[in-house]
Amino acid sequence: MYLSGAGHVDRLWQMVQTLLDAIYYHVVGPLFGISAKGLEFFILKPLQLLGFPPFIQVAVIALLTGILSVFIKKALRVDEKEQAFIREFEKKKAEQENFKLLEDWKSRKLLYETSDGELDEMYNTYLSRRFAWFGMVYLLPVFLCLYWLDSNFSAEMLIDLHGSPYLLPLPPNFLGIPGLSTPLVFFVFYLFSIFFFGKLMRRLSRVFSRRSLTS
Repeated sequence: MYLSGAGHVDRLWQMVQTLLDAIYYHVVGPLFGISAKGLEFFILKPLQLLGFPPFIQVAVIALLTGILSVFIKKALRVDEKEQAFIREFEKKKAEQENFKLLEDWKSRKLLYETSDGELDEMYNTYLSRRFAWFGMVYLLPVFLCLYWLDSNFSAEMLIDLHGSPYLLPLPPNFLGIPGLSTPLVFFVFYLFSIFFFGKLMRRLSRVFSRRSLTS
């Protein structure tokens, strides 16, 4: 039976969708479920047994997620790669100063256009890689953690726990704010964590590099 080009595309797209569904339901879904159960057992359960309220539990999880982001960034060597790009970009930019020495304006123009094209390509490549680094370091851990927290601290569960859909209910008429939501509490402590531990990691890296130079 003859299939048109559109029919081939539709059939190929259906095959891709079937493959992606199989990967999600048989690999990603079970793996995420096992990870969620492990986090509940090793993190939430101990905090609950120690009597910590949900607010503190989410704060601890946010701090740990921030530490994870810092270590992922360190493992991917994001700072080193960014510095390497800056050095290479500035070196390439400085080479354009030599073009001014050419007397032939046509050759000079051609070299400038070629060099500008290479610089644009370098910068676009850097932006795409930076976006990928940003996603792996920050977006993916935050998204997965918030998705997991929503199943453990949903509005219905919080209402059953303390009669409010907010993670941290506030007193009546307190600045017009009824309470703090789970994402808000998470982001406050997550940002504090990546700032504090990121700064600590950079300081430790400088200390170890100085020791390696002096030894």
